[in-house]
Amino acid sequence: MAMWGDFGWALRPDRASVDEPNAATTEFLRRCDALAAAGHGVAVSWALESQSPEGVAAAKAVLAGLWDLLTSVDRTPAAM
Repeated sequence: MAMWGDFGWALRPDRASVDEPNAATTEFLRRCDALAAAGHGVAVSWALESQSPEGVAAAKAVLAGLWDLLTSVDRTPAAM
C-alpha cells in the first residue's frame, strides 16, 4: 500500500493524501506484496511492466544499456 501512496503522490504532489485504491487494486497490491516477500519480486516487476507497452520499452532500453555496459568491460586478468 505504501507503493500506492508513492504512485499517487508522483501523479499529484500537490495533494496531501491519496484516495484509497478500489477493492480490486487493493487485492492486486496485496498479492504482489506477498509474491515479492516470497522471493518472486522479479516476476512481479515483469508482470507489472508487461501490462504497459511504454513500461516494456523503458525496461528493454535499460536492460539493453546494462548489457552493453557489462559486455564492454574487459574481464581479462591483466585488466583487473
